[in-house]
Amino acid sequence: KEQPDIMGLQEDCYFQSDDLMRDLQLEAQYDRYGLFNRNGESFPTRDWPKNVFSNDGLRDGEHNSVWWRRDRFELISTNTFWLSASPQTPGSSLGEETGRIVNCVILQDRRNHNDGDVVTNRDTNNNSSALAIRFCSTHMPANETLVEKSVPILADQLLNMNFVSVDEINKGIRFDDDQCCNEVVTFVVGDFNTQPNSTSYVLMEEKGFVDLRH
Repeated sequence: KEQPDIMGLQEDCYFQSDDLMRDLQLEAQYDRYGLFNRNGESFPTRDWPKNVFSNDGLRDGEHNSVWWRRDRFELISTNTFWLSASPQTPGSSLGEETGRIVNCVILQDRRNHNDGDVVTNRDTNNNSSALAIRFCSTHMPANETLVEKSVPILADQLLNMNFVSVDEINKGIRFDDDQCCNEVVTFVVGDFNTQPNSTSYVLMEEKGFVDLRH
């Protein structure tokens, strides 16, 4: 009913997203990205571990998927890491049985952010005023102490990611965040398992995160 341009899910199993895509016919409008939190894979196999939070024997679990309207955004790149001491290790966490995954996409807005028109052409200098958006979905630990440990990992990983600048998309040049930070707007959504004014919430603010609900 709402038809959001971008949305981030938490605790979504692959079969749930697949059902939504097919049964609600969302596949006609949306694309989706979200790796499995236990092993970093995209599609279910017999090797997937059983869901530790259910008794149904289902070999599936949390994906923290990002969905976007393909008529509004073009996918530029994807990136996944884990909230752990080794963020690039699939399925890792800070001592929990489940992996604490962060799934991110870089999207180019097809519309000109100045007047709302869809960008279809570039000028002679290959310049475009279309926006690039990095959108990440995650699920923090339920333990406040682990949330406090997760926040610096999240901040560091987002800061150190490589991006594709809007002006360099067609050239295929990748460069660091500090060279194109004015080109990319970052959003992080999720179940943060924290409350305003908690230690972890204040820590997120100190790391530069802004609560857009206020």
